[in-house]
Amino acid sequence: MAGRGWWQTVRGSAIATVVMLAMAIVLVRPVQAADAAPDVPLDQVPLPLGITLISDCQPGQAPPRCGDPPARWSLANRPVVICSVQASRPAWLSAADLQGVLADAAREWNRAEVPVGVRYAGDCAVGTTVLAGDGRNEVGFVPRAVVPGGDAATTDILTTWTPVSAPVVRTITETDITVPTGFPQSLACLRHALVHEVGHVLGLGHSTETSDIMYPTLAVSNPSTCRTAPSRTELARLQDVYGVNRAPVADAGAARTALPGDRVALAGRATDPDGDEVSQGWQQVSGPPITLTDASTLAPAFTAREVGDVTLQLTVIDRYLHEATSRVVVSVIAPTTATGPVPARGFGLFVFAGGSPAQLLVASGCPGGSAAFWVSDGRGDFVVWVPGTTVGAVNAPWLTLYPNGLPPNTAVLGRCRA
Repeated sequence: MAGRGWWQTVRGSAIATVVMLAMAIVLVRPVQAADAAPDVPLDQVPLPLGITLISDCQPGQAPPRCGDPPARWSLANRPVVICSVQASRPAWLSAADLQGVLADAAREWNRAEVPVGVRYAGDCAVGTTVLAGDGRNEVGFVPRAVVPGGDAATTDILTTWTPVSAPVVRTITETDITVPTGFPQSLACLRHALVHEVGHVLGLGHSTETSDIMYPTLAVSNPSTCRTAPSRTELARLQDVYGVNRAPVADAGAARTALPGDRVALAGRATDPDGDEVSQGWQQVSGPPITLTDASTLAPAFTAREVGDVTLQLTVIDRYLHEATSRVVVSVIAPTTATGPVPARGFGLFVFAGGSPAQLLVASGCPGGSAAFWVSDGRGDFVVWVPGTTVGAVNAPWLTLYPNGLPPNTAVLGRCRA
């Protein structure tokens, strides 16, 4: 990613011009004991302070071939879809590792609150070579060694601008990333290089900050210097190109308790501050295994089976692949025992340890078909819970007063038999 930017006219017309720009990350040679710092490639052009854009004019270039407005992807091509070509992959690198690195690279740049996004689609459906002009954004390998001062990875970028003499629109139409087959054996540094190159895909140039992932050189001899993510400054720089689009908000709901055998209905919420449509999904993170139904909705359900804490995560994604998550814990507990039993016939007053109506029924020892329970509403009246009723209005006041179950140490008047 250093001083090797070049422009090549591919074709032109009266209304638009197409150019190819190459951005590369450069490998610096290992630091020797007597060295104070790694060599700087001789062809490296000093960068202005800050983070450049791929459309910024370099020495020897002039508008309209470069300059404002910044080059960016059209709305029709957002999110940007990239795919991988496994042919010529180095023997030390597995197909799964390459796929994982590219998925991570896309995920890291999707943290930027901008209306663009990157979707890694896995391996390209057809083709065994990276080919410019084929309408795909490919990531693959070229048979070449990597030497100090040489390119460790390169991104070729096709752009158009219109009108020719005074551009008001500058559009990225295709990008292709290539990595030499001789890339040193370091998965951490390959991740650094590919996260860097995806930054070029989105329109960023290079950074003068050595701790930034868009810094133009890479020291593979010292893997501890290889980074995995762009800085906040780099993420924010994309807003100068695309504007702002914020991440959605996920809410998995409040924690609750359940008994083995209870049907647990979750109630998640998803909102987007920009009004974008969102998709959502739930997954179990930890705890006794369960089976979720309707897991792609905001209101899935499951049947509690084993005692333990079941942790579930709601993930919400907007159209630009911004992601938000929220977790909820459902504590599946063993049936509790009341401090005083309810007589088989007649009434009994006891103190309940707290929980759902189903847990109350178990604690009382009463059969569900004929039991009834009363608690004070705090205003001098009673509300009733009748487990066996089929009339919803009977239990409605109870559910309104105690939507999450009775609190601990609640006095309950119970009756087992009519």
